[in-house]
Amino acid sequence: APDGVLALTMPMGSERLPGIAVADIGKVAYAIFKQGDAFIGSRIAIAGEHLTGRQMAAALTRALGEEVRYQDVDADVYRAFDFPGADEMGNMYQFNRDFSTMFCEARDLTQTRALNPALQTLLTWAQERSGHGADGRFMEIEEGAWYSFANEDMKSGKLLVVCPEYQLDGLDQLMATLDRADL
Repeated sequence: APDGVLALTMPMGSERLPGIAVADIGKVAYAIFKQGDAFIGSRIAIAGEHLTGRQMAAALTRALGEEVRYQDVDADVYRAFDFPGADEMGNMYQFNRDFSTMFCEARDLTQTRALNPALQTLLTWAQERSGHGADGRFMEIEEGAWYSFANEDMKSGKLLVVCPEYQLDGLDQLMATLDRADL
């Protein structure tokens, strides 16, 4: 934001979004396989939490020790952002926003926690990964994830991308696109 506060920008309004740490997905899958035939023929949708944008921003604020403000934008505005994948991400967020109740209800938190009692919250996940880098802060993100902290003008801010080594060529292309004087 122009006032220097980090912003978590998503077109989610006040709707909840299911989320889960990548490491927790593996632990839940392992627990399912360990149960043998118990889940054959079952559809299992998992989540660690169902959080609103404001709740996510509050968790990141606590983990980073610096205010992160939730900034809601219209899905069409998000799709028009000038970064690769903005259209697809805008579609994903719009679907999750428009069908939030159905999307969250399909992801049973009690069942997920029963399969992985050590399930992380966004806060515990972020606290374990936050620290201090050369600029005073950083967050280590799991493979294939990225976080965007953008200012209200959506032309400036910070973008953190983490990807596996086999995606580095694509990352170089993404960074070349994003490495602009106005961003």
